[in-house]
Amino acid sequence: MTEERISQIRDAANAAIKAFGAEGLALAVVSEGSIVLTEGFGFSDKAANEPMTENLLFPIASTSKAFTAACAVMLSEDGKLNLDKPVNTYMPQFKLFDPIASKETTTRDMLSHRTGLPRHDLLWITMDEAADREDLVFNRLPNLKPSQPFRYLWQYQNLIYASVGVLVEKLSGKPWEQFVSERIFKPLGMDTAIFDSSTPGASYAKLYKTGDDGSNVEAFPEKTGAIGPAGSIRASVSDMSKWLLFNIEKGKVGDAQLIGPAYAEISKPNIPYQLMPFEVPGSVRVGYGLGWFIDLYKGETVVSHGGNLTGSSTLVSMIPERKDGLVILASQDSTLMPYALANAIYDIMLEKGGQDWNAFYLEQEKAMKAQPEQMKSSLLATQVKDKPLTHDVEAYVGEYEHPGYGKVTIKAENGELSCVVNSLELKFTHFHYDIFLAEIVGMPILASFQTGLKGEIASVSLQLEFTLPDLIEFKRIPKEANA
Repeated sequence: MTEERISQIRDAANAAIKAFGAEGLALAVVSEGSIVLTEGFGFSDKAANEPMTENLLFPIASTSKAFTAACAVMLSEDGKLNLDKPVNTYMPQFKLFDPIASKETTTRDMLSHRTGLPRHDLLWITMDEAADREDLVFNRLPNLKPSQPFRYLWQYQNLIYASVGVLVEKLSGKPWEQFVSERIFKPLGMDTAIFDSSTPGASYAKLYKTGDDGSNVEAFPEKTGAIGPAGSIRASVSDMSKWLLFNIEKGKVGDAQLIGPAYAEISKPNIPYQLMPFEVPGSVRVGYGLGWFIDLYKGETVVSHGGNLTGSSTLVSMIPERKDGLVILASQDSTLMPYALANAIYDIMLEKGGQDWNAFYLEQEKAMKAQPEQMKSSLLATQVKDKPLTHDVEAYVGEYEHPGYGKVTIKAENGELSCVVNSLELKFTHFHYDIFLAEIVGMPILASFQTGLKGEIASVSLQLEFTLPDLIEFKRIPKEANA
């Protein structure tokens, strides 16, 4: 790549930061099989005048899924796993709510997001930091309802990727983290990559989200230990450039072929997908592989995956046939900036420009961020005014339980109710009758209390998964059971 093109890429990175109001990002670019750029842009901590660098660690979020998929493919080459055999062949404890899915789900189904389960993300988001991965997979997951028939539709699912991580552990006899470290990090030379935010001596990029006044304020990502295989890796763009090159070279690092012919399974489309609520000019969705999206962009096959945790937005993308690719790690919450910058860089590399990608993705981002308020307005339009509670406030107080989502505690203070879902507390605002309005991770949800045959409050149902027709019901735990 010429110095002129590298300069154009640097200009594009700086322009993206300015357009999206971000603090900074780290960028790696591979051209024709060589790493040509690993660099930080903007600031890690603007107030302290600390620049972004290529060596600061980011939560790479869901781009971790490709590592888990690679682990499964490695085990298939080791002769320990057939991607197309039912998972309960290897892990009899694995079950899903749908009996057909329980019996037939394969590792390929799991890695392709086609089990029928919707996200159910509010389960792991609200879980305690010390939550156990096997408890999540073997005890909670079987109690989560699907929203689609098995293999009918692509539905993004983090808990299922946690299940693949447990499968890796069962077949290898090692924790998923250790397997990734030994089979991927170490041979690739990803020397600073880790799995959480508490490693002594590690250097992290400061993360940001938009505050109430519109300014950037420090953000802290969710704890991902229990669902680690879906999104717990922390890495620098310098280390991620090595991962990118490894995938561009189809599982090879230097002279060592870490994944052989089975690597072809990783980027083989298994099911059509729909991720974003908009179409991208010049881009055609092809399908989802094993931990990677496959698309066409201006005639070129692009294999990519993004990731988001609070304060961090990431993207790993490559054009395998050209041996080109990029990694973008942005210290900004819920932003489409990585996608805008990726397309701008590919336009430079392909010499097919003309689109203002910052303007395009800013418009889409604005529309997406308006959705919670639109949802709240729609809910408020259904409110029946001046309809009081059917019981005294204290009658609602107590503990309720769902076999998948765990415990909910309803508390009362100064005549107002609040709700603790696992480790997350929500304020309830009375809506009408026994219905309350709350907000969780920025989204409005409804909560509905049900009265039993004896006139007691018997259960509370929460709108924790929007794709299901019914709310998630938590049944009251009798007081004597809590004694």
